[in-house]
Amino acid sequence: MLALFVAVLAWLFPPEGGGPISTATPSPIVTVAPDTPTGSAPTGGVPSADVPESYVGVWQGEIEMNSILVMGLPVKGIDRLTIRETPPGQVADTKAVHWTDSTGRKVGCSRTWKLSAVNNDHIALESVGFTPENPTENSGLEACIPGLYMNVRAVDHDTIEISATLSKPYSALPEGVQVFSGTMRRQS
Repeated sequence: MLALFVAVLAWLFPPEGGGPISTATPSPIVTVAPDTPTGSAPTGGVPSADVPESYVGVWQGEIEMNSILVMGLPVKGIDRLTIRETPPGQVADTKAVHWTDSTGRKVGCSRTWKLSAVNNDHIALESVGFTPENPTENSGLEACIPGLYMNVRAVDHDTIEISATLSKPYSALPEGVQVFSGTMRRQS
């Protein structure tokens, strides 16, 4: 029953390239089922406590927000992603490195993530906390959307692609909507 529900969601909210998700040929970024309960495997994945070594490190790159969500914020910014090889729990952090609004104020959101699943072509992370980059002015709150899943796919040893989707409805948006995506390069 869950597999049928996931298949319908994948058909209703196709990945960026369009069309339904195919299990035969992996897409560059696989959309994680938005109703995946905490600790269970997203579509095609296996729960795991081990972060593959190829993902461990510090990554940085340009991230693009979904234009539906920006509401006056910049569409693009620089984020840093740190992935650690640790037991279950918080295994990754993102930091908004360079996000500013039209007035020059620092905006953005830093997050903590836990490993949700290890798949053949990517790892799946679930957001477990966030902090606005400029909480004293509340200018970063708009970028701190709660309830995200993020897929991280290694392109090669020095490059990853990331894509985050809503794990539950937010404002008028349904679950499964892409929040941001981008490409990052290994820093260490």
